[in-house]
Amino acid sequence: MTFDYLFGGLTIRSSLRFDGLREGRSTGAHPDIMVTSGTGTAPEPDHEHFAWPGRYGLKLGEYRGQWLMRSAFDGSFLIARDGTSIQVFCDHLPPSQALTDVLVRRILPRVTTLFGATAIHSAALAGRGGALMLLGRSGAGKSTLSAALAHFLGWEILSDDISILRGDGAPMLTPAATGVCLWPPSRDGLGLAPEHCTEMPGYDGKLRYDPYRGSGDPALLQAFVFLDRTADCTSPRLERLSLAQGVAEIVPQIIRFNPHGSSAAERVAALGTLAPIMRSTPVWRLIYPASYAALSTVAATISGLIAPQRQDHTGA
Repeated sequence: MTFDYLFGGLTIRSSLRFDGLREGRSTGAHPDIMVTSGTGTAPEPDHEHFAWPGRYGLKLGEYRGQWLMRSAFDGSFLIARDGTSIQVFCDHLPPSQALTDVLVRRILPRVTTLFGATAIHSAALAGRGGALMLLGRSGAGKSTLSAALAHFLGWEILSDDISILRGDGAPMLTPAATGVCLWPPSRDGLGLAPEHCTEMPGYDGKLRYDPYRGSGDPALLQAFVFLDRTADCTSPRLERLSLAQGVAEIVPQIIRFNPHGSSAAERVAALGTLAPIMRSTPVWRLIYPASYAALSTVAATISGLIAPQRQDHTGA
């Protein structure tokens, strides 16, 4: 039995079932990525390239000419050089939620870059008129604001932590992981329906809010929005940024597959995609209050950037 999924504009066929991915439709065509269960023990790397900081403990190495990614949570992932196959080695089957989280939120976003996509540390949402990208440092409120836009405006969450941008024609944001990750105070502050919130592994109480999945179609990028959440702000406002300001802000948010060896080439390629898009797409800074009570007003402020899918959706 196999399962078909969509991620970042790519088709995936897997011998393993994973939550957090949008279901695809089997057409008989060969998928972009084949995911299978590895046999035997997980391989040890012949060479280590990079270790990312953070709770995932993600490491990139090589094994017999293929990429090898490992996590402190669970799982090793042997990836073809061109990204077309992924072998999953795990402690037990079916895969744990921890392994699924690593694959969906850390491995697959990086693999899309092997197919020419640009991955950005950001959230992305879509309404009827297109999509926007929410950017900012960790803690800027991307996830909470994404949940607010889905909750108050009914927008579709395309991605939470890493957005996948296709720029070979019109700039399109492609759906990635479903839902958005929140702490309980955000759930309570927004009044999110408990049935749409599930616990996440390895986070000591963090939740995944997934109200609905939408169409799963790519959406035209209509705006970049850099977040500036501050206690000194009493009402939200949007400020237009120049191209130079936008490029300077987005460079640190570029996700690279191999930050050690090919990082310079990857960054140059990403900027080659992003700069023309930012030249023709509005770039904004959103300054907004650090208050849950203000988020409905913040959502209304942003709503004019793209047309919402439906009004006054509560997620209840």
